[in-house]
Amino acid sequence: ELVDRGVKVLLPKVGKRLGARIPAVMAAAREGRFEIHPDGSVTLAGETLAQDEVEIQATPRPGTAVAHDDGMVAIIDTTLTPELRAEGDARELQRAIQDLRKDAELALDDRIELWVDGAPAELAPFLAQVAAETLADVVHRATPPDDLPTATVRLEGGEARIALRRLDAAG
Repeated sequence: ELVDRGVKVLLPKVGKRLGARIPAVMAAAREGRFEIHPDGSVTLAGETLAQDEVEIQATPRPGTAVAHDDGMVAIIDTTLTPELRAEGDARELQRAIQDLRKDAELALDDRIELWVDGAPAELAPFLAQVAAETLADVVHRATPPDDLPTATVRLEGGEARIALRRLDAAG
């Protein structure tokens, strides 16, 4: 259901054997009137062709990507769900936080306090992971204090403003 299947008849392999029946077989292939069998053989216009006499093709339907080789087909659903968009936003937020950490000249192991203002609600399930990846021990979903450097992050769900500061060893 994720791909449209087609059959290409390999004429050099079946031409002599099918003779006058070739036009009917080719028409059936063009019109999609065929049956693919579990062993890889195909029946077209009443003729059963062996696996090595045809090439079974898979064409992606909208929202899918397809790769096929040696009779095997791999299909990837490329539809972006709200959950995937939110996960992408979380990764973008994490990247922006890491950039802000670098701009603030923090050490790789410095723990931080983080402010995230305006992040879409869909990000909520991912904030703990973002905090863990960016070493944020405290996360505020609020407007950052005026004395901190901030950055604006463009997300699928809208813009968010972030700020951070290094936590001292006492927390």
